[in-house]
Amino acid sequence: MSPIFYTRLGDEYCGQWLLLNVPFLALDDLWLRRVLCVPERLRFLALCLLHKPAYWRSPARVRADLELEARAETYIRNALDMLAARIELVDAYLLGELRVEDDRVPDAAAAADGFLDPAQLAPEQELARRNVVAAAAAAVAAKWPDDGADPAAWEPWLAAQGGRANRVFAVLGPAGSGKTSAVELAIAQAVQAGAHVGVACPTGMLAARYRRRFPLDVDTIHGMFSLFKAELQTLEMMLIYDLVVIDEVGQVPLWIFERLLRLWDAAGRRPALVFVGDFAQLRGADGTCAKQSARWREVVVYPLTRMRRCQCPALRWKLELLRGATPSGTQLKDILRGHRAPSGVVAENQANPTLNDVRQILRETPHTLMLTITRRGADKLNRLAIEALFGDSPALQWLPCDPDANLANFHGSWQLGAEPAWLPLHHGARVTLTRNLDKANSFVNGMMATVRGARQNGVEVLTDSGVVLLIHPYTQDFELADGQIARSTRGLRDHADEDPGRDCGPRNHLAGRGLRPGGGLRGHQPRPQGCGLALCGRGHPAPLRASPGVRGPRGCALCCLIKRSDA
Repeated sequence: MSPIFYTRLGDEYCGQWLLLNVPFLALDDLWLRRVLCVPERLRFLALCLLHKPAYWRSPARVRADLELEARAETYIRNALDMLAARIELVDAYLLGELRVEDDRVPDAAAAADGFLDPAQLAPEQELARRNVVAAAAAAVAAKWPDDGADPAAWEPWLAAQGGRANRVFAVLGPAGSGKTSAVELAIAQAVQAGAHVGVACPTGMLAARYRRRFPLDVDTIHGMFSLFKAELQTLEMMLIYDLVVIDEVGQVPLWIFERLLRLWDAAGRRPALVFVGDFAQLRGADGTCAKQSARWREVVVYPLTRMRRCQCPALRWKLELLRGATPSGTQLKDILRGHRAPSGVVAENQANPTLNDVRQILRETPHTLMLTITRRGADKLNRLAIEALFGDSPALQWLPCDPDANLANFHGSWQLGAEPAWLPLHHGARVTLTRNLDKANSFVNGMMATVRGARQNGVEVLTDSGVVLLIHPYTQDFELADGQIARSTRGLRDHADEDPGRDCGPRNHLAGRGLRPGGGLRGHQPRPQGCGLALCGRGHPAPLRASPGVRGPRGCALCCLIKRSDA
């Protein structure tokens, strides 16, 4: 037997813990129908809370186990903060405050209905789709039969091995040319044919978008193929797949591309390996790209040349021009003509927008994305945007957030401190997550989210991928310009937070980290506010009571759900 140990930061660990720590005669003994009101991504934790609340609601006992594992203090604090936030979310679902329908879980059948019919594809799209599906089918046919299969099943398999190995494909084209439509249709057809498909992306946000589209193996390239490990330890990681799709190949550095091909070689070149993207768009962090590799000549390229998604001839001309060239002065004037922001107003100093400018822009186009090339410019626009959107309305809470957004931490490009920036929290505000803390549930760098409210252990948000998250405290060490290590905890902690023997009670301040502020309000002092939640006698939130810190009766709605055999 080869045991698999899951990370404590995933819900699978809770399921594993349940099997190892709760006696049962049959697996059905562990199942409780009441967890159906909890999203699937939190159900193992919900079962643990209902079966063994004495352990899971005691940070001291969890901390003791983490210390036995010789975990660092930073890891322990982050794990406890993440657990407290998830417990609060589970409690909210069990109490009916949140509904499982709030999470838009991808459904394979529903997703397939959104694909184009093959007859609607252009000839160049259809050529790419057909070859990808054929390569995936060849990989399935070349897969080794099961060890326990009838020996007669090996004869047709051995007879089919005379063909050539698979090839590496690349579907390239500009934005809107139909690359994604063709490849997604090929993925759906390959899955229907029994292929094991893996989709890997350069960033967690791209992976989250695919994950909401396909209930498949989707991860970042680093996560799926363990690029953080020695290459010899990962040579078998592509063997399990029949079709591997690497999105945004233009962002894949040279060394990653060549390592992926070596993994493909180690898999006997059986899987169908498909790269998708556009080399005229954003490149990787080190400035290199896959086309610089000597092995790029092995790739069969299917180019898509026409922008099909854009129906405006003027916009298509601009996109095609900017994709391949630097516009001249005359062309730049043609591009900007009729696109002054805000419209109908001639700003006195366009390099220094005012509050009225930002307010009118957001009134005319509420979803405007403003770009700057400096932190100082982004900080100013964030301040103006928050004031324009929320004015003098009081903030729900002030949150210490990403230190990268605090201008006081930097002297030029040198980071001299790690003090968090302060974010005024408003209901309905748009925020950006800045850390990859839970890739499976869209808590990834770059993910946009909408604030839905403040809870005891974090900020409740709805991500653009449709997942309800509680943005919890997060501690990180930063290396400063002088070589010193500074530890930053984004979020306020009261004295009870430092007590490992405390129960899961309320915090005096809301802790929210992993957010990029809509405005870095440096210089303002935090405004501590009560969380507005009371506790019952067992330490569970009682949201119907309005006075913070007041303990209610010995029973509450959640207590009625807990099995009394937890002692």
